[in-house]
Amino acid sequence: MAPILRTVLAVLVVSVSAAAAAADEIAATAARLRERALAIDHAYELARALALEVGPRLAGSDGDRRAVAWAERALAQAGLAAVRREAVAVPRWERGEAAARLAGPAAPLVVAALGGSVGTPEAGLEAEVVRFPSLAALAAVPPIPAAALALADADLLAARLETAAASGEGVRVWLRLTSRLLPDAESANLLAEVRGRERPEEIVLLGAHLDSWDLGPGALDDAAGVGIVVAAARLLAELPRHVLAVEADHGCAAVYQLSAAVPAARLPVVEAIAELLAPLGVGRGGGEVEGGSDLGPLREAGVPILALDQDSTRYFDVHHTADDTADKLDPHSLRQVVAAYAVAAWTAAEME
Repeated sequence: MAPILRTVLAVLVVSVSAAAAAADEIAATAARLRERALAIDHAYELARALALEVGPRLAGSDGDRRAVAWAERALAQAGLAAVRREAVAVPRWERGEAAARLAGPAAPLVVAALGGSVGTPEAGLEAEVVRFPSLAALAAVPPIPAAALALADADLLAARLETAAASGEGVRVWLRLTSRLLPDAESANLLAEVRGRERPEEIVLLGAHLDSWDLGPGALDDAAGVGIVVAAARLLAELPRHVLAVEADHGCAAVYQLSAAVPAARLPVVEAIAELLAPLGVGRGGGEVEGGSDLGPLREAGVPILALDQDSTRYFDVHHTADDTADKLDPHSLRQVVAAYAVAAWTAAEME
């Protein structure tokens, strides 16, 4: 399946100090950031507004364009500097209609096309089900129409396959998808800055993806991340003064550990950040860090990556579904996440 590119909202915490700030000064500022973040619901309000006012925002769609305009206003209203758009071409995919049923005895199946899937012939197609032992094995076949099953129907299909295997028979499914790829569309990344005192060439990057899938309003994926990043940047912009990348793309649950992929010489900075995050209940994780899918190019270029790992216990219950709605947002945990992002960004910018 073709990848679906995503539009990104990024805040650049620019210009760290020429001399490392004193440890006690950093600790005192971090304490103020934690206290302030835990007392306000800015991230929750932003995430809820993006989900409810803009709604679904598939890359290249009308919703995506509304989201770009919304984010541009939100960044400016947060008091950030140099708010600007960066034009980007994105693939345009249309989900279309989806229908499926088990054959003999017939049973309808609830399905949704997987993102980027090709369509079937107009009349649909029927074939015997083949079970692949792994995703890697599936990826080695040519692109085919692909859909996700509702959990209950996946259990039904698995039961049919087991019964059929015992009798030596096959299971057939009819599937119709009208999904299609359209010509690329123009969208935009949104950039803004929290300007520091010196060294404008050094950047701490906070990012989240602005678009969402089309089945729901994308409250957890990733309106929550947008709210976290903007709220954290707003806190930093309120400070009298003010190299690393971190992305918010895991819903609104609390941060439980800090992980990092940085050169050995920079580990003292990570340990300092971890110490300042400890009052928020954040532990120290390991060095295996992906850092979010949108940070891939930076990670490959050797940019140090932090991961503020969030509890994903319930995240995938609604991931990429119509149930990813604003009522799933938790203002209490969002406050903690914003505090963690603000403290991490501040400490990284201020330490040498």
